[in-house]
Order: sequence, then structure tokens, then C-alpha cells
Amino acid sequence: MGELMRPQWSSERESDADPVVEAAVRDLMGAVDDLRTACIRIDNFDMQAYFAEPTEVTDDFMWILAERPGASAELVSYALFVRDRGYQWSDIEKFARPVPPEIAELKSSDRFIWKWTPESEASHSDPPHEVWRGSNAVGPSDWDDDFDQTPDSWLE
Repeated sequence: MGELMRPQWSSERESDADPVVEAAVRDLMGAVDDLRTACIRIDNFDMQAYFAEPTEVTDDFMWILAERPGASAELVSYALFVRDRGYQWSDIEKFARPVPPEIAELKSSDRFIWKWTPESEASHSDPPHEVWRGSNAVGPSDWDDDFDQTPDSWLE
């Protein structure tokens, strides 16, 4: 095994080799050494120990789940709300209607840890909303009023 880790190409140098070719060979042989190291790490990796621990459901995990080809339409739809409208993944049970089927599967599985509950984020009690003010609106004075008649003076 120690033999695989030691670069064996450094002593095999031609005295009249083109420096460009020599640099390319050096880069290639360095990549070969990196590949050998990766193979040794894979051989020593304990797959059973890695999968014995449950996976915590996080925002990143939910993005990966929503982007996979088999994701439900409900999950993909809620991902668009997270991306475009400021919703949070942790609020999916509160605001997604219907709740994507993946959520029940994740919550009931022993292989995943679901730490989000509808009550866990009190700061997000209402869904985010967008305020439309029109294309030329500057502020409240430019917004449409609900009055049928606008007074001539603010003193009236």
C-alpha cells in the first residue's frame, strides 16, 4: 500500500525532454497519484457506518429532493414559492396545500430526522405576500384610493 502512495514517476526524467511535455506529464502523473489516493480512501470507507446514521432534513436536502426527476408536483410547486416568494422550507406544512407526499414519508422514516414542526417558527405565522403598486407608483400618494370623489382640499 505504501508503494501506491509514493510517486514513482519523479525519478524517470529525460534530460532532453521538452519542458512543456514534461510539465504535462508531471500534471498527468499527479492526477494518477490523486486517483490512487482516492481509491485507497474508498477501499477504507465504511459504508454501513455512514448509512447507519439518519439524515437530518435541511433546506439543502429539500432543494435536492425538489429538483429530482420523481418529485411530486406539490413539492415542485412549493419550491417555486420558496425561490420566488420568500417562503421557508421549514413552513411547508403550514403553507403548502396540499402538503407534498414526500413530507409524510420523510417524517415517518427512521432514516431521516424531521426537526421542523408547524409551531417551530413563530415568526412566520402568515405567508409572505407581494405588494403590487403599479408600474408608475412612487408611494401611497400615487396609489388608487377607494373614494368615489377626491376632496378639493385636504382641509375639508
